Amino acid sequence: MEQDEDRTLARLKAFRQSCVEPLITRYRGRTVKLMGDGALVEFASVVDAVRCAVAIQQVCGGKEAKIPSSRRIRLRIGINLGDVIREADGDLYGDGVNVAARLEHLAEPGGVIISGTAYDHLQGKLDLPLEFIGERRVRSIERPVRIYRVRFGGTAARLRFKLRRPGRPAAALLLLLSLGAGAWWHGLQGPGQDTALPDRPAIAVLPFDDFSGGERQERLAGAFTEDLITELARTRSLLVIARNSVEAIKGNGTDVREVGRLLGVHYVLEGSLQVEPARIRINAQLIDAASGTHLWSERYDRPAGDLFRVRDEVLTRLVGTLTGYDGAIWTEWRERAQRRTPGSLTAWDYYLLAADPYRRHDRDGMLEAQRLVERAIVLDPGFARAWAFLAGIHEQDALNGWSGDRDRAWQKSDEAAQRAADLDPADAEVQLTLGNAHFRKGEVELGWQAWQRALELAPNNALVNRWVGGSIAQALGAERAHEGIRLVERSLNELDPLHPPFHYLTYAMPLYFAGRYADVVTALEKVPDPWLEVRVMLALSCAQAGFADQARQHAREVLRLDPGFNAEAWVDNDLYQPGGSAAALFIAGARKAGLPLCEKPGAAESFDPRNRLPGCDAERARIAASRS
Repeated sequence: MEQDEDRTLARLKAFRQSCVEPLITRYRGRTVKLMGDGALVEFASVVDAVRCAVAIQQVCGGKEAKIPSSRRIRLRIGINLGDVIREADGDLYGDGVNVAARLEHLAEPGGVIISGTAYDHLQGKLDLPLEFIGERRVRSIERPVRIYRVRFGGTAARLRFKLRRPGRPAAALLLLLSLGAGAWWHGLQGPGQDTALPDRPAIAVLPFDDFSGGERQERLAGAFTEDLITELARTRSLLVIARNSVEAIKGNGTDVREVGRLLGVHYVLEGSLQVEPARIRINAQLIDAASGTHLWSERYDRPAGDLFRVRDEVLTRLVGTLTGYDGAIWTEWRERAQRRTPGSLTAWDYYLLAADPYRRHDRDGMLEAQRLVERAIVLDPGFARAWAFLAGIHEQDALNGWSGDRDRAWQKSDEAAQRAADLDPADAEVQLTLGNAHFRKGEVELGWQAWQRALELAPNNALVNRWVGGSIAQALGAERAHEGIRLVERSLNELDPLHPPFHYLTYAMPLYFAGRYADVVTALEKVPDPWLEVRVMLALSCAQAGFADQARQHAREVLRLDPGFNAEAWVDNDLYQPGGSAAALFIAGARKAGLPLCEKPGAAESFDPRNRLPGCDAERARIAASRS
């Protein structure tokens, strides 16, 4: 700081955002607050907290080891399991926090110190060398604290003393991080498996290089990468990292061993794809992430029409190498129904091209996306994903009133979703679209069957877990919210650890319907540049959590972004579900936040989106007109 304050602060911020925070998220931690150059983090699991601490010191510390010692950022970490007092704003106080803070001061730079209560709960749960370094009296704590140190790259001495277990369950686990001021650097563990690695084969498929720089080459290479990920995610026995997370480290020259530690995988697949008018050239290499050793490497030079055949050959070789060609995982993967591949490379390209205009989410963008998808369907009428995409386009038309015939748009969406499912019932994302169509029509059982089928077809697909988890409470009722939380947390923490921040909006939905309003606020505050939907959910959640001042602030932002906003018309246009319970909760939150309603209190409180409120007709028409 003395040598270069501005640059040091910038490095510290980047260090947190690029390495420390993603690992905290991955291990299901909650950052309670930042304190200068330190942070207070809460975990529900002692195992997750210790794994997170070790990963931070190994992964983040390993990156810093390349920097000259005088400018190196070092962390000290203290972990305690203990009772805490939780304030309304989410902050934590009490002896549980104080002990963690004292342990952090006792840790060496690059080290991890664990309290005796945390150690007791680790027994038999984590194979990690821990060294007993004695009992210490720490400031403001009357009783001595047993202290253990994580030994990186060593074997712990056998401990011979009677364990003293706490008399009652602890309320929270705290991980305190702070910069270490000493010059000593704790030795890092050499190349090898991260202690946080899962107990089943885990792989990251890095974005395939295209080498040409052309838009089409880049588009096809990205889609080829995603296709490999989608197919690998069909089995429960393989954990495959989502494309969002591998895209986050694209092009930064990260060594595969660091990729393995950062994403928590045993293996990394990398390669390249070149598409010419008549031929395709593909290189693929499977690498052991712990050692950097190439397990196999293959080159393919084939006619352009063989792209998907080559994809299947790569997958077969990959799964066979990872699991053995006669093992249970191999058998499971081979027996699971596979998606039908597009019959035309050009049709696939039109389908991919439609993504950019669709993301603009305006009338012209949707018309352009529809034109491209329909061209793909003309070239390949059996392309199920294209029909599912078309269903989504018509759904957006119906919600936004762009064509002026809402009922006809819904009918087209339903027909396209059913056509997609008829063409390829083994495509998980097609089943998601079909489930949406059933739920919208009130066919709850059929909708849930389709979503269950999607989870069965692609149990390790981050999108499928996130989609079902984020929508289940709206579709089936608030009593299913906890199931939704579990699915979204698995998607964000295990399958997509470097996910983009806007995915926290998906996480917020089941949290909201579970009544965890303060957690909704914590999640949505991570979303940069919040747009209207995020502001609405922040206003509702702050009001229902008792954060009155914040609720009023977000409500003002909602009305600034949409001066004509009213709650019923918003629900009517954007919240689909078969009953009125979700809508009633939304309306109650809007009233508490001070957001305007277009109906009198009695009608608003019994609002069911299946029924029209005459008092809101004008508002629905205004919203449709503004969106067109």
